[in-house]
Amino acid sequence: MRVMSKMLLRLILLLFLVQLLSFSSIFATEYESYLVRPDILSLQSTNHSADLKWDDLKRAHVEAVAMLLEMYPEEEIYFLARDSELLHDAAKIVSKDDPKRLKQIHLLNISRANMRDEHVKDYLAQEGISKEAFSKGKQIVFVDTGFVGTIPDTLQTYFPAEFHKNMRTHLMSSSSSEYPSTRVFLTALNPAASSLNPGNMHGTIIDYEHMPRFTDRSTRFELKEGKWHPISPIKSSGSDGEVSKSLGIKYAEDLKNYLESDEAKNLMQKRRALWKDLLDISKKNDKDALIAKLKTIITDKELGPYGEAMARDLIEASSKNHLGSSQNLLLSDIGLEEIKSTLGNSNKKKIIEKFPQWKELLEDPETGISKLLMNKDLTTLGKIIDVVDDHEFFMILSKKIGEYDTSETRAIIQLMIDKNKTSLLSQQTFKNPATSQMKDLYIKTINKIVEDGKISALDYFIEYTLSQPHTKDMADIHKLIIEKAVEFKDPRIFQWFSKYILTKPHTKNMVEMSKLILEKATELKDVETFQSFAKDTLAKPHTEGMDEIFKLLIEKAAEFKDPWTFQYLGSYSLSKRHTWNMVEIHKLFIEKITELKNKKLFEDLNFYNSESRLKDDKAFDGIRKVIKQVRDYPTPDWERVQQVVEKELKKSIVLPVDTLSKDKVKEINIKLGPDDKIKLKDGTTLTIVSEIDTGKRGKVYKVKSDKGVLFALKVAKNDTPEILTSFVNETDKEALYKKYGISHAKILVTEPTYILKEWIEGVRADDWMKIWEESGFPSEGVPQLESLKKMLLENSNKGVYVGDLNPKNLIWDKTRWVVIDSGRIQEEISSNATLAYYVENISSRWGKSIKISRCLRNILLTDPIDQ
Repeated sequence: MRVMSKMLLRLILLLFLVQLLSFSSIFATEYESYLVRPDILSLQSTNHSADLKWDDLKRAHVEAVAMLLEMYPEEEIYFLARDSELLHDAAKIVSKDDPKRLKQIHLLNISRANMRDEHVKDYLAQEGISKEAFSKGKQIVFVDTGFVGTIPDTLQTYFPAEFHKNMRTHLMSSSSSEYPSTRVFLTALNPAASSLNPGNMHGTIIDYEHMPRFTDRSTRFELKEGKWHPISPIKSSGSDGEVSKSLGIKYAEDLKNYLESDEAKNLMQKRRALWKDLLDISKKNDKDALIAKLKTIITDKELGPYGEAMARDLIEASSKNHLGSSQNLLLSDIGLEEIKSTLGNSNKKKIIEKFPQWKELLEDPETGISKLLMNKDLTTLGKIIDVVDDHEFFMILSKKIGEYDTSETRAIIQLMIDKNKTSLLSQQTFKNPATSQMKDLYIKTINKIVEDGKISALDYFIEYTLSQPHTKDMADIHKLIIEKAVEFKDPRIFQWFSKYILTKPHTKNMVEMSKLILEKATELKDVETFQSFAKDTLAKPHTEGMDEIFKLLIEKAAEFKDPWTFQYLGSYSLSKRHTWNMVEIHKLFIEKITELKNKKLFEDLNFYNSESRLKDDKAFDGIRKVIKQVRDYPTPDWERVQQVVEKELKKSIVLPVDTLSKDKVKEINIKLGPDDKIKLKDGTTLTIVSEIDTGKRGKVYKVKSDKGVLFALKVAKNDTPEILTSFVNETDKEALYKKYGISHAKILVTEPTYILKEWIEGVRADDWMKIWEESGFPSEGVPQLESLKKMLLENSNKGVYVGDLNPKNLIWDKTRWVVIDSGRIQEEISSNATLAYYVENISSRWGKSIKISRCLRNILLTDPIDQ
């Protein structure tokens, strides 16, 4: 069945390719027609929700389309591509069984790059927009995402004023006093949207506009075979969002799958019925009845925030687009207040009228700003910045200036700091790696935020800037913000650190930063920071091995007797597999929650008995005994429980000593160097060649015997029971390597304080990755990638997960990857879950940059079924 489904998908993609080639062949090879984009009704309905994760946006399409179809029942609706093409697709799917309505739904590819093309009027006429059509009474509605209606305004100028009444515009997010917004669309993305000014939600809409599209934006029109085609470059510049034919199809197929589900159909039916009822009342000019109906939906608990969004949308659209009696209705009539935009209305139109020389730039800021920056025309750009008040312009500007580090962009950033555009700089500019050398401007931005008394605005700087990998070594910036948190006694900053920064894989080595935040949170007596660490930070795989942070957090939670931190630790962090090697941490956790004598804290600890890896691990037997002692009694005997804790969790481990004795381990590790001699328990003398690596439990040395034979020697870092036990258990791990046919460095000698392994000659994975990156990340004809993929798939099929497979633990011996070290090996996991976990961890652990991570993930996920 899976093979047939895959063959069908390939056939469909082949048909698309044939269509694409047929159109491309009649145009210059570097351009393509927008008509290559597949009709939504021809696409397969496929569930891709697990990959795309856009459930809120899919719901938003239902809300918007239900409103538009009922609000404009006789008008022909023109959705402006590319930004509104998925809204168009949704409208077509919903109307597929209504031939009359289906003919009224159009996709019009007009962009700011082609709206003044010499053939734009020819294209409009072809699509049914002409003086002749308007003279016969045709009514149309342009639907676009946002923000001020530049394209509809421009299209109106091509027709006499007498026909302007035939053209209406409806936006998703409007900053214009002329055009209505669609709050029901925005409310699906943010429940608070119904009580916000839509003009303030530019960030949400810009993200939507920059979703992956099937083609790049159109720049002109060409007549081929009697038809006008919107033409776009095949090689995308990336300036107007991502272009990906595969993702473009995926989003469309997934939207179709959702809209054909019972859930979406029921919602669509309910919403259309409600909108029809409202509009029918509106057309009867019964103001009192309409007020009563709107008051009812505002307080309808089932509708929730959508009720208020619908009421505001109806009143605004009726007033601006003249729908009926409700055009005379005020928000105050139904008990609502007008919400002023915190961004202000755009003055872009007035600036264009006053300074026509800037018209082209302001109408298409994406292109215009790029040209000014490329030409280093700081004078013109500075003049415009001084007079324009348009959020979209500044959002695009803040994004563009983050792509270059030049004296010109630095000057503009300083100007934006002076104009209080710090939030935009945080969200759009500084998150770009090109700004990594602008630490002085980072500091000025932070200080400006603080000077203005807007300490909460640091949220944006932390979430969007400091969460990026290029800021990981900016310890002085981190400390500056932490100092401000203490100075202003605002512990929210600590919580933002734990939620937005320390949850990222690149912060794995920020142990000191984590300790500092926990200590400062302690000074402010802020247990919410502890809770955020437990729920957000330590729940992430990259915190594996951060024993001292886990320990510190547990001790802080115990000090403040905070049950929520313990509950979050149990539910979100210690239940995750990356913590299962931290046996001593688990024991400390159980010990401390026992001291609180709170039975509820033991209720979410089922994973100790249900997880296949844990339930068979004898190291957790003592923990299970404590949990059982609590759960077996309605009212636990806490003294008895404490006795079990003392007996089971605090007993000492007695291990034999040898030449590398546990009380000498630290000293030996500090002093070992090239040519030093070391004697093993059996009397063998080895010579240190070099130190290879330092891990969380030991140091690895390259050593040689008297005969010149090379070996790898791993020596314990200290004498903690956890480390010494892990060394003893290495033979169990090797047995599992052999059991599942995993190529590995064979263990020759194992003792509590050292392990001697065979030396594997070859290239370590982290060194190979540098070569791969310099070669441009080739994906074909690379034996290392094929071998890695094969190894992971074979392990996945066997349900075997080898932990801690980081690049330092694999060596390419010219034919295959050999495991020289690893974390614990877990068995009896489902194949799909194992592969998913491998891909997630390999791509994140091996990816020193986002690009490497994406390349690895894409390559490892390619056609696993064929292997």
